[in-house]
Amino acid sequence: MRRERVIGAAIGIAVLVVVFLLPFSSAIAILPGSPDTLYNVFHFFVVNVGQVLNLSSSSLELIAFLYMIGTVMLLVEGVLGSFPLVSGLLGVVGMAMLTVSGVLSPQYTPYPVTYGTGFYLLWALSLAQLVVWFVSKRASPGIIEVGTVKKDEAL
Repeated sequence: MRRERVIGAAIGIAVLVVVFLLPFSSAIAILPGSPDTLYNVFHFFVVNVGQVLNLSSSSLELIAFLYMIGTVMLLVEGVLGSFPLVSGLLGVVGMAMLTVSGVLSPQYTPYPVTYGTGFYLLWALSLAQLVVWFVSKRASPGIIEVGTVKKDEAL
């Protein structure tokens, strides 16, 4: 197996651990009593998507859907970790969506002021996937060495 795929798979596993276990933000007022992991906030939005749509707040709807789509992209990044280019792009786009959802409307976001360790680790891991792909392409330019074959003079 190629080295970049092994490293990418390890980064993908780390992304899944961060999504499910580490705090994504340190100020979530929307989920009292539950850990503020990215998955828990995603689960909250998925379960309450009907109530969010009934609030008639277009900014809250946009934030909820950006949050859900960004989280799904990060989960897919973790699963497809052995493909560094694809998973890195999914991770960067997913984290951009989550960052934009935090900037759009501070009164509705689940992380209004501060970001947790999960936020920064997910950015770092997503960028690391792209670095792994870039370095692996620079290290192996695709040149195939062909050995010389000596002809037997009897033939």
